[in-house]
Amino acid sequence: KYSISITQIFNKILNLFSFKMINFKEISFSIGGVQLFENTSAFVPTGHKVGIVGRNGTGKTSLFKLVLNELSLDSGVIEVPKNYKIGAVAQEAPSTEETLINTVLSADIERTKLLNDLETETDPNKIANMHIRLSDIDAYSAEARASSILSGLGFSPADQKSPCSSFSGGWRMRVALASILFSNPDLLLLDEPTNYLDFEGTVWLENFLQRFKNTVLVISHDRNLLNKSVNGILHLSNKKLQFYTGNYDTFDDERRSKLEQLISQKNKQDAQRAHIQSFVNRFKAKGIDQITGNIFLDDSYFKNQLNPKYIDDLSYRAYNVQPKSLLIEAGAIEIQFLNQDNNVSLYHKPSMEGIKVVNNLKITNKACEDWKSKIRPDVIFADELIQVTVNGSFSKKCKNKSLYLNALNQDGYLKAAIINILNEAKIEFEGEIEQQSFSDDELNSYVLLDEHFSDPLNQLMYQMNKYSLNLFSRNLALVAMKYKTEFDADEFNTDIFFKSWFEKKGINANEFFIENGAGLSRDSYANSLLFQEILAFIIASDWKSEIISSLPITGIDGTLKSMFKEKSFSNATHLKTGRLKNVFALSGFMKSSKGEEYIVTFVLNGPQYESFLKFIEQSLEYLYQH
Repeated sequence: KYSISITQIFNKILNLFSFKMINFKEISFSIGGVQLFENTSAFVPTGHKVGIVGRNGTGKTSLFKLVLNELSLDSGVIEVPKNYKIGAVAQEAPSTEETLINTVLSADIERTKLLNDLETETDPNKIANMHIRLSDIDAYSAEARASSILSGLGFSPADQKSPCSSFSGGWRMRVALASILFSNPDLLLLDEPTNYLDFEGTVWLENFLQRFKNTVLVISHDRNLLNKSVNGILHLSNKKLQFYTGNYDTFDDERRSKLEQLISQKNKQDAQRAHIQSFVNRFKAKGIDQITGNIFLDDSYFKNQLNPKYIDDLSYRAYNVQPKSLLIEAGAIEIQFLNQDNNVSLYHKPSMEGIKVVNNLKITNKACEDWKSKIRPDVIFADELIQVTVNGSFSKKCKNKSLYLNALNQDGYLKAAIINILNEAKIEFEGEIEQQSFSDDELNSYVLLDEHFSDPLNQLMYQMNKYSLNLFSRNLALVAMKYKTEFDADEFNTDIFFKSWFEKKGINANEFFIENGAGLSRDSYANSLLFQEILAFIIASDWKSEIISSLPITGIDGTLKSMFKEKSFSNATHLKTGRLKNVFALSGFMKSSKGEEYIVTFVLNGPQYESFLKFIEQSLEYLYQH
């Protein structure tokens, strides 16, 4: 009951073994003296439906004209698979006396030509070949397909038999759209197709594009269309093309996340520099434009850790950076993995001489889960050079990532930062920057010119809890020991310091051991009852509001931005999580839909992480609703 020609079988086999794509290779283009694209590359895989987005004036329509060879590139090339049939809606709507159905049918040029040739051909072999080809292109169902498309775009059976000239311009544009959809091009270009469609027509087009098997590029401001009908986004911005997998909402989330990350990184770096900068500026304001003599850096506030204990054997990981009273850039080098066009480029921060990063990554197509475990950095300190060789593998399915490494010479970087800021402030410095500690008596013998303080503790705590700044948490515990107790600021004293505090507050800490102020350890432990008691203490404290607001909001911000996203309880929970191999804990606060406040704690000791996470989600959902 179903027939298929040898030609169809052969073409299907070829398609299985051929990977086609539209490839924009290092293209540059300007028009009217305005540069729209500058040495940018991207590609669109075959069969993808891709939304073209960007602000007005970024070159969306010009990109279409470049694909259609209606404009010429300044440099670069746009590669379209050989023999690809490209379809785009005509700029002028058809206004002839031809009926709508015949106008649409005529868009299939090959079918029209074959039918015309059949009327005059006499050679039996050629006639047979023509019929085979008509079968291959599904020509005998053409009228039914054309009528279905016109109906979907709002034309009744009677309308379809009427001449194009009897319709207004907007309706004739629907005929032009129907014609190009009927022609079934290998590459379909649509420029704001919903501008001349009503709601019903737009919904029909969304469904049509979902079923369409060939490649689509669509320029649209219709967010619903870009969410329901595309599986990729090509973003035009700053003269560059950037391809994203997923619909518009997925693209928007990823772009916003990337932008927030960049802003956060810049703000953090600016804030760190601003602390030193403001100190130097106050000197400048006092008329000091020259410093003669040495600058001494005294980091003896914490007791020197003679035998620092690393969390694990991966000493280069950022969580193994040791506490230090004079610290900048969180004591780590940030390696940025920028993934574009299946190529991963590596950049490092801080940008300073003496750091070299070597990219030795193998690019794979595996899932991005647990990507850090697949990276194997090799850090070598040689003279004044730090070389980081990044080995291992990185999946092309991963988004842009950052990895922080314990590979920064803190003393050297702090000295370089001070010299740089002095130069920017145009303060002449003649001397050396040296490490030296001073006793209180020695310090009191000097004249105090100025002093500088950190941000308020509640602001620092907010950053620490929202983004799990482990090193700051360790520093903060040492400061608390030094400032409020008889203990030396030594991580060896961390456990007894916390237990003495718990005892004063009436909190049972029998099942508790901690090695550092972050609790970051393979040996630390605590039970769920202790979590509950601490959270209850917070609820009753004067700092309740500050502490709760500092915890990540589930599905919204901080380290839990991607967890339990768009759940009914997402906006109503402030939680912290911790995870090691076969251990997972989640604890925090929830306000239910009825306004009731709850303390929640979940602890897993075992490998069933995924099922446990589902259990937590269902439990929080129930608690929020009931």
